[in-house]
Amino acid sequence: MSRMSSETSFLLLRNSLMWLELKHRKRIVLVLLMQISLSVLDLVGVVLIGMVGALSINSLQSTTPSPRILEILSTIGIKEIVIEKQIAILGVVSVIVLVGRSIASLIITRRILYFFSRRSADLSVSLTQRLFAQPLLVIQGKSSQEVLYSLTRGTEYLMIQVLGTSTVLVADVSVLVLLMIGLVAFDPLTAFSTFIIFATVAAALHKLLSAKAGELGEQNAKVNIQGNQAINESLMAFREAFVSNRFNYYIQQIAQSRKGLAEISGHVNFMPYISKYVIEATIIIGALFISVIQIIIWDAAHAVAALGVFLAAGTRIGPAVLRLQQGLVHIRNSLGMALPTVKLIEELKHSESLVTGIDNLNTDHADFSPRLEISKLSFCYPGNDDNVIDGMDLVIPSGSYVAIVGTSGVGKSTLVDLVLGIIEPSSGQVLISGKNPKDAIKKWPGGIGYVPQEVAIFDGTILENVLMGYPKDSLSAEAIYNILQNVELESFVRGLDRELETQVGERGSRLSGGQRQRLGIARALVTKPKILILDEATSSLDAETEAAISDSLLNIRNSVTVIVIAHRLRSVKNADFVVYLKPGGKYEVGTYQELLSGSDSFRQTLQIEY
Repeated sequence: MSRMSSETSFLLLRNSLMWLELKHRKRIVLVLLMQISLSVLDLVGVVLIGMVGALSINSLQSTTPSPRILEILSTIGIKEIVIEKQIAILGVVSVIVLVGRSIASLIITRRILYFFSRRSADLSVSLTQRLFAQPLLVIQGKSSQEVLYSLTRGTEYLMIQVLGTSTVLVADVSVLVLLMIGLVAFDPLTAFSTFIIFATVAAALHKLLSAKAGELGEQNAKVNIQGNQAINESLMAFREAFVSNRFNYYIQQIAQSRKGLAEISGHVNFMPYISKYVIEATIIIGALFISVIQIIIWDAAHAVAALGVFLAAGTRIGPAVLRLQQGLVHIRNSLGMALPTVKLIEELKHSESLVTGIDNLNTDHADFSPRLEISKLSFCYPGNDDNVIDGMDLVIPSGSYVAIVGTSGVGKSTLVDLVLGIIEPSSGQVLISGKNPKDAIKKWPGGIGYVPQEVAIFDGTILENVLMGYPKDSLSAEAIYNILQNVELESFVRGLDRELETQVGERGSRLSGGQRQRLGIARALVTKPKILILDEATSSLDAETEAAISDSLLNIRNSVTVIVIAHRLRSVKNADFVVYLKPGGKYEVGTYQELLSGSDSFRQTLQIEY
């Protein structure tokens, strides 16, 4: 990741803010106006404290207050009372104003951070919807851990730490501006000196810390993703790592990433202390500097009054500058950590969101014809010159049982992905019931069932895995058991202590490979699909179980179109016809006997693969 300039950071910040809905941007503007209005209270409080100091000196020297102070006392109606009471009233009012302003700011800050926390959740959902609407190849081109980070931690950093902090800092900027205006009206020399002192220190701190903070943020995000990737890979490759005694390789990767994060965290956590102690020293040195200047130019009394004003203003300016400086450093650091999310936003800003499907289980696919028409279908993976599928023309009638065969890597799963609409063809088209696959799925949800070779099993119950998000009352227990019977799982589930409510563990760790595959087939049958596609979905089954499931599929062949990527000869022989894929995107179609007698390469493939 390249380091961000201040201009780049601003552009990213602005573009991220534009991601919010118009009503939310209006609310932010309203909050900003409220914060600026509250800053007037800081100015009032500092002026009152300055008046207290000036009146105290007048009382000690038995002198008359300046015309400006008398005018203010007259305006607020306390000009005629004794000076001691004036000092007491002004002191109490200044405390009430400044403390009240702090309390109001605390309440507004809380609401701002809660607001952006909710917007973080909205952004995460919106990006997920847009990402899932992308072609499979786009999604597969991203690291899973980078996607996970971008949709979770990255959105939090962007919305809460970057935009939320930026909104809060407006209050500090407005405080500084108004206080400087007030100081100019009260004492131009003190105002000018204060501005020079704090502006010089703030600029130096910003130059010293801001760029480094952005760099550390980017490194943090990168190392976080790499570390999570190493942990995830070590868990996925547990068996291989155990057998080859390679756990040390992953442990070293994880240790390296954690040490890197610790180093980065140390730098980031130390930065606020630099600003804190520099600002503290600035107030002390500034007070001394202003006192000396005032004594040289005016007199001791004037110097004491100016010092009181400076210290009063410094109690507000110092913390405001500190918060502003630390906030800017925090924003640059957080923007670096949110960079993967920002990049994802840029990639998806012109994409449409995924149209959410219905939650209710639908088993009545009225007017859905399980007929497939493939016309001049071609597909080439990005970066390759040769087509995996090249000009395929094929009609699969309703109720057919079709086997797709071919050597490994020849394009069997690619053809299935094209049929399902998961990837877009380079040319040609696929029609299901007269519509392209995506439109068919939208119109008849559940009309197409699909079982991959590697079934995704979730950390939940058997029932939850079969229904995959459908409400638990969508089907009766008996209906679920009838489905499980078709996939040779009924007796196994009934023999468990909690039956359908049995937990299967993460990725189905408490199930065998064959049981996971059968659970995947059961999931595909829940909606009573009119088209059922199995991508080597019985490869982990023993011959007897596979035969039983194949017989069940053959029994529904008249009402359901079944497409199987076959890995056993039985599935090939029982098919109504076979689609034999060959290298270079070529293919042959025919019955098993026709291909066996007419294709030498088909016979060789059977000998190698089956």
